[in-house]
Amino acid sequence: MELEVQGATFAYPGSSGPALIFEDVSFGVKNSEIFCILGPNGAGKSTLLKCMANMLALKRGRITYDGTDVLAHSRRELAKIVAYLPQDHMPAFPFPVLDVVTMGRTAHIGRFASPRSKDVAIALKNMEFLRISHLAEKRYTNVSGGERQLVMLAAALTQEPAFLLLDEPTSHLDFGNRHRLLNLLRSLKNMGVGVVMTSHFPDHALAAADKVAAFKSGAIMCAGTPEEVITAANMSALYDIQVDVMDTRRGKVCVAEGV
Repeated sequence: MELEVQGATFAYPGSSGPALIFEDVSFGVKNSEIFCILGPNGAGKSTLLKCMANMLALKRGRITYDGTDVLAHSRRELAKIVAYLPQDHMPAFPFPVLDVVTMGRTAHIGRFASPRSKDVAIALKNMEFLRISHLAEKRYTNVSGGERQLVMLAAALTQEPAFLLLDEPTSHLDFGNRHRLLNLLRSLKNMGVGVVMTSHFPDHALAAADKVAAFKSGAIMCAGTPEEVITAANMSALYDIQVDVMDTRRGKVCVAEGV
């Protein structure tokens, strides 16, 4: 399966005319690839992900999954294809963590049906995969922000989608869990799950991505492999600060001026 973004343009309506967020954005991702969208705050990365999840409608252009427009899918159909994980999620009810993860099966069961033993087993498998099985009986409102991020990722995996859309998936994670999450994303692509993730950090793309797009001021500045995109010149232009790309025994890293 392939996700394609073709000439995507989005603008929020405004009293003095539409506020353009991004324009004429195009790229493709297969469900065996990790695609990282790098860029500074306000570049339009999160808005683009919401359009890919059909939470916002494009002004122009198309977003398709295996050639079918995202607008042509019902909510239930789309939930079997793509799972979206926002950067922040505020819990509303003190459900046990296992129940929150099992809610990822909603698209696969009847509207008024209860989860089956099979659905719970899938939820438990994904919690084990993410090393959060010990949280199963804890109240979702009582876990940390980093744990909450992993719980929501487990729920997204429990949807069994072809694609994961992850908005800053490491934003609430400590150093160790960031490293583990990037390794897990590589495991997912090997299992046939495509990943589109946004990040502020070039090192995350170097560690995990197959393709990278540098996104600035609502447009793709450059795109290609991590080695092609993450250069000192490109990163300096993207973030408006002098950046060096250095070789270490574990691979390339980016170092900003004054650090």
